[in-house]
Order: sequence, then C-alpha cells, then structure tokens
Amino acid sequence: MGKNAKRKQGMDPLVTVLLIIIFAVILTFIIPAGEFAETVDEAGNKIIDITTFRNIPRTPISFLEIPLMITKAFEKSIGIIVLIAAGSGAFEVIRKTGTVDAIIGLTLEKTKGNGKKALWIVSLIFTLLSCAVIPHVFIPFTPMCIALAIALGYDDFTGTAMVLLATVVGAVGAPIAPGTAAAQSMLGLPAYSGVQYRFAIMMIFYLVTVLYLIRYAEKVKKDPSASVVSNMSEERRKQISAFEVTEYPKVTAGHALVMIIMVGLFALMIYGGLSFNWGNYEIAAIFVVMGIVCGLIGKASFTEISKSFVVGVKALTSTYMIIGMATSVTNILSSGNIINTIIFYLCKGLGSWPVILAPVGIMIAVAIVNLFVPSLNGKMPLLLPILGPVCKVLGINQQLLSVTYTFGDCFTNFVLPYNSGLVGFLEAGNVTFGQWFKFFKGLLWIWMAMGAVILVVLQIVGIGPF
Repeated sequence: MGKNAKRKQGMDPLVTVLLIIIFAVILTFIIPAGEFAETVDEAGNKIIDITTFRNIPRTPISFLEIPLMITKAFEKSIGIIVLIAAGSGAFEVIRKTGTVDAIIGLTLEKTKGNGKKALWIVSLIFTLLSCAVIPHVFIPFTPMCIALAIALGYDDFTGTAMVLLATVVGAVGAPIAPGTAAAQSMLGLPAYSGVQYRFAIMMIFYLVTVLYLIRYAEKVKKDPSASVVSNMSEERRKQISAFEVTEYPKVTAGHALVMIIMVGLFALMIYGGLSFNWGNYEIAAIFVVMGIVCGLIGKASFTEISKSFVVGVKALTSTYMIIGMATSVTNILSSGNIINTIIFYLCKGLGSWPVILAPVGIMIAVAIVNLFVPSLNGKMPLLLPILGPVCKVLGINQQLLSVTYTFGDCFTNFVLPYNSGLVGFLEAGNVTFGQWFKFFKGLLWIWMAMGAVILVVLQIVGIGPF
C-alpha cells in the first residue's frame, strides 16, 4: 500500500486514543489538584458548596503507570463491552436467518425506493427506541443500516450516520431515559417530570437532524465524489461489497416471527430499564436470548447459532479495545485530582453571565467538563451537587438545569474520539473519526445554536418544576 493510500485512511483509532491518554497524563502535571467539602441533605443527596474548594498537593500520574491505567480501565468498561458483544453476536445470528435482508426488502417495497421517506421512518424508529436505552444497544444494527443505505443508492456512511444520529437525538431529549430520572432525583425533582417538554425537544432535534442527513445523502447520490468516504481503500471496498444485494427475499412467516421476537424483547429491555433499573448485563442477557430464540426460529442448529454468534462478537474486537482504552482517560484525570479544579473555575465564571443567558453558560460548562468525563452518569455526582446550589443563586429552575445538563453532555459526546458510544458506531461502520468529524461538525454548531435558543426560551417561560 502506498503512502498516499495510508494517509487517506487516517490514523488508527487505537493510536489516537493512546495519544489522548498521554495528553491526559501531561495535564495532571500542569493543572493543580483540588477538592470540595461535601455535605448530605435530608433526602440523602450529596451537596457541594463551591466556596469550599481548596487546592491539595499534586498527584500527577507517572508515564510508567499508563499500561496499568489502561488495563484497569477494562474492569470499569467491561459492562459496555459485554453489552456490545452480546448485541453484535445476536445480530449476526439474526442476519443468518435472512430476516435482515427481508426487513430491508420490505422497507424498499413500502417506501417504493424513496430514500428520503426511508430515512425519515428508520431514523424515527431508532430515535424513539433510544430515548429509553443507551445508544450502545444499537451499535450492532449499523451493518443493517449500511445495507439499507446502499440499497437506496446512498453511500455506506449514510447508513452509519442514520443509526448514530438517531440514537443521539433520542439521548438529547431523553424523555424516559434512566439517566434523566437519576439526574432529577439528585436535584430533588420527581422522576420523569417535564416529560412532555423533553419529547417536544427530541422531535425538534429529530426534524432538523434528519433534514441534515437527507441533504448529505441526496448530494452523495447525485455526486458520489462528495461522499466523506469516497477515498476508500481496497480492503474497505471489499467490506462494503458484502452489503450489496441484488435481490431481497420476501418476508416469510419465519421472518415475521423473528421480527416480533425482536420487537418484544426490545420492549422488555425498555420496561426493565424503566421499572427495574436494568443495566448492561441484564440487557446483554436479553440479547443472548434473542440470538438463540431467533436462530432456532430460523431453523439453525445450536452449532450454527454458536458459530454465527462468535463471528458477530469477533467483528467488533477493535471496538472493545478502544472502549477499554478510552475509559482510562477519565480514570487518569480522576486519579490526578484535577477534575474538581476544572469544575471550580468553570462554575466560578457563571456568575458573570446575564440571568437569561446563564443556562447557555451552564450548557457550555458541562460540555467542557464532558471533554474530561465523557459519561452522563460519570459526571452526575461531580457536577449536579455543585450546579444545583449555583443555579438557585443564579435564578435558574432545577428542572431547566436537568435539561441543560443533558444538552451539555450529548452535544460534545460525539466529537470525542475516545467516547465509547461514538467509537463503537464508527468501528462497526468502518468509518474513521476524521471522516465522521468532516460530516458532523456543521450539525454540531446547529445543535449548539438550537440548544441555546431552547434554553433561553425555557428560562423565559419558567419550565418546571412539576
């Protein structure tokens, strides 16, 4: 392979994450360490007074500790890895039954090959599903969306973006997500209060996002050279050719039953997450059941199911590596005790913002912290005990803070090459971070502007507390 071909493929994701890890270690030598004094209110929620911040002796991370920090990070990320592996394995079993091709054929038939209509429908389905469960659940569906995009005459990148953007939109609104209830509980609000506002917000982002995707997809359909993945390697061309199908099977009774089982088990995942706080392992177990049951319905033997499941798990091996390594970034910053210092100086500057724009300032502050702790639940105990009291002083409703926190978390999550959700989708779609960023950067600014306007409007009307 020539130098130009290598350059076009971009830096390997594992190398990118390793460089970010090294940068995080350097930061522990530069940024002073600090901590807050903590108290607990009557409801048992942790409260942090920003005025109690104090510097403590530096605790920089040695470069020699990097290998250990990486290996330890896999322990924290194993739940996500098991979830994605189980989903990928189950999806491969389902694909072998012919159900995936049948679904694509049915979609093409019902939309009469209308690509725009198909994008609207498929995006809506994934948006509604992802408003209750984490985006990682849908990573295994990336190959199916790629196959659909190619069948509609679009490039393979459109398929990856289709499912990825839809799951992000669901997370932006997060009307019935477990993380929403957790954040509201920490702020003393009823679980899932303001759900109607969050659904409205989600649908606004859905409309704008799908229009952005359709604009790109139709442009590429007319001019393939406009694709962000137009300069692909021979290896990638071979991988993409596997998704090209000339004739799709008709939906049989077996295919229909597999679809019903899939829908039913997804409904069970959502119910379990909302009612019993199911996490990665419980949902992964359902994926395993899904793979076995759907495989048997597809008349596969247990040996065939086992082999297909292993093929699916192996397909995302590099994804598991990246997720494990990426988790070490947050561990390094936490061990260096510099995250509290970053939070303190960000919150300190919020007092200078006008009341009507203060929610926008908080969104930006959360987005900046997200660069260091790219996890909705990971940031929660760090930020909300501080931002809750700060917002009361600034005159910002706690319900509005919960929406602001979600915006700040979601918008920048998908420009971080070490975010486990993003790298999972990109690896599943064989897309480099550079290719993704080239496409997404415009939409990011649109989302930030939309978020700012929505927060100002909600501050004026006085959302909540319900």
